[in-house]
Amino acid sequence: MHITPTPRAAVRRHRSLLTAVVVAVVASLALVPSAAQAEQPVSAQNAAGSLQRYLATHEHHFHTVFEGQEFPDYGLTLDGVIAMDAAGVGDAESARATTFVADNIGSYVGTGTESYAGATAKALLVSLSQGRTPKGFLGGVNLLARLKARQTTSGQFKDKSQFGDFSNTITQSLAVASLRKAGQSLGTKAVPFLANGQCPNGGFRLALSVNQCSNNANADPDATSFAIQGLLSGSQTSAVKTRISRAIHFLRTQQGLDGGVKGAGPTNTENSNSTGLAVLAFSTTGHPNAATQGRLFLRSLRYDCTFPAPMRGAIAYDAAGFATADGQGAAATLSDQDLRATAQATLGFAPVPLYKVTNVGAKASAPDMCS
Repeated sequence: MHITPTPRAAVRRHRSLLTAVVVAVVASLALVPSAAQAEQPVSAQNAAGSLQRYLATHEHHFHTVFEGQEFPDYGLTLDGVIAMDAAGVGDAESARATTFVADNIGSYVGTGTESYAGATAKALLVSLSQGRTPKGFLGGVNLLARLKARQTTSGQFKDKSQFGDFSNTITQSLAVASLRKAGQSLGTKAVPFLANGQCPNGGFRLALSVNQCSNNANADPDATSFAIQGLLSGSQTSAVKTRISRAIHFLRTQQGLDGGVKGAGPTNTENSNSTGLAVLAFSTTGHPNAATQGRLFLRSLRYDCTFPAPMRGAIAYDAAGFATADGQGAAATLSDQDLRATAQATLGFAPVPLYKVTNVGAKASAPDMCS
């Protein structure tokens, strides 16, 4: 029987799209060496700079509103850190935001018998990207051990919760990417389980229920973009490369002439969130033309120097959102939708596979785009 989470639990479980994990691992665990990323394009730095400024003036975390109440959004906060690390800027604020999540880690990954796979995988990815010690830990929690404990015999990473299992393709993709970043063996089942979520048209479904892809109806562009990052984290066998190629073809079918990429369901129109994720997929798999087209779309939604200073460099969700902010003039502020879109759009401007994102060599602050 489906159990509806309580409001507070539902908020705690919230996963931004950046959304939706054994024994203690010794500190001497071998990890992938952290090499500094090349300096990223100015567009990536400017977008990340808007996230940096927002976090710095909002107690180092993002928020979500549920039934009229405001709660910390730990998942979106970590998305912001990933975006800033990928862009190579804002490292001082990234550290503060990571510490905020670390100080509240139980509220995000679960405590007691509650253990959430997707949250754990994302937190582990950030812990490694930020170079936190002990490696694989955050806020005193051994995230690596917790994530491994959430893998089932089928290879799927699932939640352990009284509220049900909310794991999905994004969960699986983040788990695979974070384990690769930790230098762990992916075994023989995690990547095949992810690959089996591919629909006949090349797209990946978000939900992991059986027969969800029988007629391609549930192929989800965002899930597909994340799945590509997961597949890139595994061994690049001919079979995996074929899966990736088919997934890229599906994303291309969702890309308009202006470069924008559609989402699924209520986001089934061109938007910067889906486009940013798709551009990351294009750029990290050797499809520069599609990536360039996508970035042109993202730039068309960028808040420039005519907007209030806190907004500059951020990316509107879509043309309607941009027009609304433009009409507000000096009173315009970044909306929740803007912040979520900017975190994903930044990844499109900074073409770094998720498992390779690091803060090594990152600048303490982002440059002022209008100076």
